[in-house]
Amino acid sequence: DVFFGAELRFLAVGAAPYWIAPALRLRSEARDGRAEVVLATHVGRWRRLGSHALVAALGSLWLLAVVGTTAGLSAGAVTDTGVGDLLPAALATAPAVLVCLALTVLLFGLLPRWSTSAWGVLAVFVLLGEFGALLSLPEWALGISPFDHLGSLPGGDANAAGLLALVVVALAVGGAGFATFRRRDLVT
Repeated sequence: DVFFGAELRFLAVGAAPYWIAPALRLRSEARDGRAEVVLATHVGRWRRLGSHALVAALGSLWLLAVVGTTAGLSAGAVTDTGVGDLLPAALATAPAVLVCLALTVLLFGLLPRWSTSAWGVLAVFVLLGEFGALLSLPEWALGISPFDHLGSLPGGDANAAGLLALVVVALAVGGAGFATFRRRDLVT
């Protein structure tokens, strides 16, 4: 269970390119002039940003479901752990992934030229998760990473308060990203 829990967290971080890339595509579309053409039609800013964020969110959830299912099928062939254990554990990482997506949306809405720093944010989360305890960092520093609030699945208990807090943070940060995008000029 400890092995699968660690691997599912790695794979959740591995879903990162799928949520960062569609969000950062917005920046390249604005830079290349395609955003102006789309926004000149009846498509509004929120609809455009929302479609990219929705594709990133649903794609990430789909990847997590595939990871949980395939890990469960392969583990079930040799152990007592199966899809019923690993699929929920993989999907339990979704709130942390959604926080990362929301941070990318906020960066794009607030500081579009710095939106590629979403890769740096992901790197900080990975470094905190991998080396934070080894370096004896304080709990508040480890808590910066959303992946630190997931609990210990499979085999343990989910941190329900942590998961709920991550969903609230994702909604608040994502909402702030949408609001800042709506109020700023396009960067061309």
